[in-house]
Amino acid sequence: MSVDIETVYVFSFLLFLLTPLLVFYALKGIKDTGVECWCLAGLFIGV
Repeated sequence: MSVDIETVYVFSFLLFLLTPLLVFYALKGIKDTGVECWCLAGLFIGV
């Protein structure tokens, strides 16, 4: 069984896009610069 590289790209894109968005949404009441920077960095990596 071989792994398709396009599938890996899609899953990593979703991981780096959805995880920061979900964390940002879950912690939207907490103003923490570190969390905001982590979320932005994850979004930039995903894009």
